Amino acid sequence: MTDFKALKAYLSDFFDEFSYPRDDARVLTSAYDGIVSSPEAAAHLTGCLDAYEKDYRTDYHYILGESAKMAEIIGAHSYTTDLLVYILLSHRLWELYAERGYPREVWHRSMCDLKYKLDECRIVKGIVGSFVAGWFSGFFTLDRFGLGRLQFELVDFDREYGVLKPGDRVINIHIPRDGTHIDPESCRDAYLKAKEWFRDEATDYDGKKAFRCSSWVIYPGILPALKETSNVRRFTESFDIYDVSEYPDTRDLWRLFDTDETDPNRLPADSSLRRAYIDRLRAGLPLGSGKGILFI
Repeated sequence: MTDFKALKAYLSDFFDEFSYPRDDARVLTSAYDGIVSSPEAAAHLTGCLDAYEKDYRTDYHYILGESAKMAEIIGAHSYTTDLLVYILLSHRLWELYAERGYPREVWHRSMCDLKYKLDECRIVKGIVGSFVAGWFSGFFTLDRFGLGRLQFELVDFDREYGVLKPGDRVINIHIPRDGTHIDPESCRDAYLKAKEWFRDEATDYDGKKAFRCSSWVIYPGILPALKETSNVRRFTESFDIYDVSEYPDTRDLWRLFDTDETDPNRLPADSSLRRAYIDRLRAGLPLGSGKGILFI
C-alpha cells in the first residue's frame, strides 16, 4: 500500500535538496495533495509507482499516460503532473543506485535535470512542470548519468568512420542547460569521469574512449560568427565533425532563447551566441546541427 504521507515528506526533502523556488514547490505540492485526496487519481499514481518498483525499464508511455489522467482528474496541467511523477520516482531510483553502489553525487547530478527542465518549462511555456518529460526515462532506466558538467550514456555507433565501426559502444554526450559555461576545463573533467564510469562497457581504442555529440550546439555553420574565445566555438572545434544537417525551420530556437518566439526582431540578444543566431535568421540562412567524435 502506498505511503502517501512518507511520499509527501520525501517531496519536501527533494525540493530542499535541489533548491526549488518556493512558488514552484508550492504548485507541485498542491498537485500532489490534489492527487492523493482523489481516490481515482491516487490509484493512477500508485500504478506509476508500482510499475517502476517492479521494473525500472517499465513502459514510460504508460507512466505519462497515467500522469495525463491524474492531471485531468485534478484540473492541473499534464506538464505539472509529469514532472511531479518523476520526482516521486526518483526515490526508487536512489534505491537502485544504492543497490549498485553508485555514488549519491551521480544521482544528484542526474536528478538536477528535472529542475533544469522545470526552469525551461516555466520560462518557455509559463507552466510549472516539464514539456519534455519523455526525455527523463534515460535517467530512470540507469542508462544516462550526470557526471560533472555534462550527461552521458552509451550508444552504438552507426557507421564506418576512421577506427570506428558500426556497433562500437561510444559514449554519447548531452549538454544540460544548467546556467554554467561549457568551458574546456569543466568538459575535460566530465569526460574523464565518464571514461572511468563506462570503462568496462565502452569500446576501447588503445586506451582511449570515443565520445559522440549530436547537437545544435556543435553546428559548424555558426562558427564564423563566434569569437575565438567563445566556449561554444572551443567546444565545437574539439570534435571531429562527421555529419552536418541543415533545416529551414526553427525547431531548436527555444533551446537557446528560452521562448517559442521565432521572430528575430523579438528574440533576446543578450549574448554573443544569441546575437549570432539572430543575424543568421535575419539573413535567411538555415539553422542546423552537427555530429562529432572526440577521443579521450
